[in-house]
Amino acid sequence: MILAAFSLWCVAGIALAVLSGDDDGARLQRLILDAYQAGTGKAVIPPGTYRLRSPARDAEASLYFKGLKNFTIEAAGATFVCEDRVTGWGRFDDCDGVTIWGGTVRHDPAPFSQGRITAIGADRLSVDVRIDAGYAADLSDTAFFFPSGSGWLDLFDPATREWKRGAADLDFASFEPLGAASYRFTLREALRPGYPIAVGDPVAWRGVIAPDLLLQNCRKMRVEGATFQSSSGFCVSEYAGEGDNFYRYTVERAPVPTGAKELPLLASNADAFHSNSVRHGPTLDGCVFSHMDDDGVPIHGGQTLVVGGGGSSVVLAVRKGDAAFGIAGRPGDVLHFYDEAGALAGEGTV
Repeated sequence: MILAAFSLWCVAGIALAVLSGDDDGARLQRLILDAYQAGTGKAVIPPGTYRLRSPARDAEASLYFKGLKNFTIEAAGATFVCEDRVTGWGRFDDCDGVTIWGGTVRHDPAPFSQGRITAIGADRLSVDVRIDAGYAADLSDTAFFFPSGSGWLDLFDPATREWKRGAADLDFASFEPLGAASYRFTLREALRPGYPIAVGDPVAWRGVIAPDLLLQNCRKMRVEGATFQSSSGFCVSEYAGEGDNFYRYTVERAPVPTGAKELPLLASNADAFHSNSVRHGPTLDGCVFSHMDDDGVPIHGGQTLVVGGGGSSVVLAVRKGDAAFGIAGRPGDVLHFYDEAGALAGEGTV
């Protein structure tokens, strides 16, 4: 199938955070916007600890900014404690030339959970885990954990607290509560003989992913000197836009969360950095990423399914808000078409 040109239609949807109440998040939002509207070119956040509550259950971030240009947010010495496990720190839409300088973003309570193995099934098809005090035990709440009902456990060495050598992720098909803060995980495959696992081994598992810093449809952004701890997902995510953004930041484990005794095993639910459908790729220089429960630096475009069409038009299955085919798509873009075997079948120009 070779297409010279075709029309592209989709519906883009977007969810914006709505701030309410007079908490630290609302005050920070006002401080930054007041400085921007005053034309000072810079907002300075005084050193200190700022506790951010979720503005709404479905809000994506505690702070939201749209259309900022040539502006700096200085946050050196500031620590932002996100008290909602699935709400990120900040979202920037349609911004150009904004610098975020310094600051530590931390979730407390942690957005993931962890514990220790208390038993291994005789058939080696299950492991029992007791959750550490101070970490989430509401594993059946799909707003926070395992929307599909399955997932994986990360196995750690009790001496080094690093991922256990020779051990892959423990993929499980289901889980069930055994009592207060205890669960049995049924594995997809039986543990092989000699698998490096023992009662007392620490395990951790990620929660629902929600970017801590989302840059959507932005250009010439700069994130420098920031630190992300106990992140809720993609620590920094750039999505669509012209891009050419610069990053120098750290992803690391957090201190012991409130009510806990054990240090976190993970630094983030998922990627330290994530770039999706940005036209000019990012520059990452001097970043230090560790203990994230997925990729370090994935950079990619988008793909979708052709469901119909003819002549110079095709019909595509596109999700709302899709960056590649919705927000970012424009005339002149070239798309490649692949057959069911994954072989290139042709190309077309929007």
